[in-house]
Amino acid sequence: MKYTLKNFEVKNPCSINWRDMNGNEEIRHCDTCQQKVNNLSEMTKRKSLKILNQPNERVCVTYLQDENNQIITQTYLGNFKRNLVKLGSAVLAIIFSFSSIQAMQTKIGKPKKKKVVKQKKHVKTRPLKRTIGKVFPQNNFR
Repeated sequence: MKYTLKNFEVKNPCSINWRDMNGNEEIRHCDTCQQKVNNLSEMTKRKSLKILNQPNERVCVTYLQDENNQIITQTYLGNFKRNLVKLGSAVLAIIFSFSSIQAMQTKIGKPKKKKVVKQKKHVKTRPLKRTIGKVFPQNNFR
């Protein structure tokens, strides 16, 4: 059985803090266990799966999870940033439309009907969790 990002779980999380390790945002070196630790959240989904499914090799990983316990990868973060840009564009468009309506009202002198824009309710999300731990190779029984 190969790992996927949905069926993946670290059985014995490590207590070493990611910030205390030396390296970059993608790979750091743990001085305690003398292994490199791969940050799955700074990689694409494809690269993360390639690291998790290395045959007969122990892998040490860290990752961020969202409120649904899904592992966040660069493609996930890319979608979030893309949606944030769309939201920002929509807000700017609404602001500019209101300012142009206001300018038209003062220019002509008579009030115009105002558009009513419904706002979406803000949904509270849980903070992200970081997990660090070793992944053991899968046994392939036939």
